[in-house]
Amino acid sequence: MVPGTLPRLYVPHLPLNLLPDMVVSKDDSTDGKYTQVYRFRFEPLVLACTVNDPSFAVTDADIVSGVNNLRLLMDFAFETANKSFRIDLEFRAQTLFMTRWVSELSNLARTSRCRGYGRGFEEVSTISKGVDPQQTSHHQVVSYNLGGLKTIVQYQADACNCQCGETWSDEAIDKAAKSSDVKSTVSGDCLRVIKGGISLTSSCLVEIKSRESRNHGLHDILPQLWLSRQSIMMLGRHSGGRFTTIESDDMDHQIGVWEERHGHLLKSYTTLLAEIYRTVRAAADRTHECRFALLLCRDQNADTLQLFNRRDGQEMLAPDCPITQ
Repeated sequence: MVPGTLPRLYVPHLPLNLLPDMVVSKDDSTDGKYTQVYRFRFEPLVLACTVNDPSFAVTDADIVSGVNNLRLLMDFAFETANKSFRIDLEFRAQTLFMTRWVSELSNLARTSRCRGYGRGFEEVSTISKGVDPQQTSHHQVVSYNLGGLKTIVQYQADACNCQCGETWSDEAIDKAAKSSDVKSTVSGDCLRVIKGGISLTSSCLVEIKSRESRNHGLHDILPQLWLSRQSIMMLGRHSGGRFTTIESDDMDHQIGVWEERHGHLLKSYTTLLAEIYRTVRAAADRTHECRFALLLCRDQNADTLQLFNRRDGQEMLAPDCPITQ
């Protein structure tokens, strides 16, 4: 649905006791259901943006990526990466698409469930009317210049906290689904885009986080807010799942201070992105291949990023997608 619906922020009463988030294995599920993952990673983004703005052209961008990939590369540039990773790349019409790699596409919807209390705290801190929060998610797209590279970044938004973000009723969603939609059929796959919901600006959005009470640092949160261009955050503090404090704040000042303190590292980061773009473009021109994998390889001497051709992983756009021709 474009521009879509988003849960409203709700501040739960304290104290609040939550069970740890469920870890879902390959053969386990909640009611046997998972959100299906569309075959072509960025086609929903492209079609949604085109429906919202007919003048949108994804190939005007140098880089199109989910926020997590940019964060992984930031950790490498900052020399704070603590584990190996793989990012799948595809170079189309002078635009570099980046997405995270999973061993099986069917596992992608499961990977967001992990140990901790973040998912549970988010669920009790939002009100979803007319949508099933277990089966839907809201994604925001922002565009900005990153070290001279025109960058489109997609991230999952948690909640809104404004009157313009009223969630649609069941009846309104059903009516929209029957009355106005855009269909795209590419290589046998059918993607349906429903026109409905309300457009939200970044100032309407709230990032919801949870944290152990003894952990006072924000070093892992501020980079994410910086990359997604968000500033409003609600942070729940707990001890073993017992939440006793909730802090809501505009983090714009803290983000600015973080950016100033890390200016030299951010320069290294944007230099790294530019080098990745140039290297992939050159490899695509030389080999006439468009699909690559970027791996962080670790050994006792140093961490290195290495580029490989790939034959597996998720496809970014259909080969015959007219948007890139």
